[in-house]
Amino acid sequence: MKLFQKISAGILISFGLLVTFLAIREIANPQTSQKDKEDFFEVMVFYGWTSGISGAFLVRNVLQTEKKEKESLAAKERERLQSIFYSLLKEHKGELPFLLFAMETKLSPDEARHYLDQKVKEFRGNSEVDNQGEIIYRFNLSKSTCNESP
Repeated sequence: MKLFQKISAGILISFGLLVTFLAIREIANPQTSQKDKEDFFEVMVFYGWTSGISGAFLVRNVLQTEKKEKESLAAKERERLQSIFYSLLKEHKGELPFLLFAMETKLSPDEARHYLDQKVKEFRGNSEVDNQGEIIYRFNLSKSTCNESP
């Protein structure tokens, strides 16, 4: 449907511009009679401008739809990451290995680190390197901490 709308918008805008330019050329021509100039003006307004405006509205509609779809995908991704984060946190009793989180979420190391660093700030957690060199993110899961407001 989007492809059809994009093609339609392109055709309408192109047609509108073509009709407008041809009408302007004839209106500006000194050899064109006054009656023909009025007719060309009407053609320009009714066919050129309306086609162009219709095409512009289609473009606007497509852009708004794409924006909503991107926002929806971003929201779903946030929900997916949050769900994985909470389930791993619960499963590992507040200790979340960095590599495990990156593998489970399929995020790049930089994206996973950024996400976990944000959660550390949000939940007042911390991160440390264990004896094997793995980064562990620690969060306090006690009820008193969970009930505090940030």
